[in-house]
Amino acid sequence: MKFNDAIIAVLLLALAIALFLGARTLPSLPGQTVGPALFPMTIAVALALTSVAILLNAVSSGRMEPWVVLNDGIFSPRTLASVLAVPASVIAYMAFADVVGFLAVSSGLLFGLMLVFRTKVGVAASVSVLVSTGCFLLFRSVLMVPLPEGAVERLLMEVFHAV
Repeated sequence: MKFNDAIIAVLLLALAIALFLGARTLPSLPGQTVGPALFPMTIAVALALTSVAILLNAVSSGRMEPWVVLNDGIFSPRTLASVLAVPASVIAYMAFADVVGFLAVSSGLLFGLMLVFRTKVGVAASVSVLVSTGCFLLFRSVLMVPLPEGAVERLLMEVFHAV
């Protein structure tokens, strides 16, 4: 399946505008020059600039492409599993993260998604554990964002603080 670049660019530009306007409503912190709106507004501006570049490229190419092109394999079981795996993993994270903890759930979900997308088992196992652990340590220790904790997180933080 392929969507016309101009259609995607317009949708992304609308998303960027909505994100920018929504971020402007975030309250500022007293005594701070940088508030919680800075990061989403920066992302919105970057997304808008990228969308405009894609739109200009699509319009200047002069090619008239259809809005959507469907290929034969779109309804194959493998393709449907790949498409459904992503929203299913989001639902699974919401259901299990508070009970099991961030590390176990995110590692398992990343591992499963990588297998669905045909990554080798060894690579999927190591990358899922390393990325989940890195994200946990970054959010927990550097950005001070609490993530759902389970037994694995408590053990990791004990080891991290002991070092």
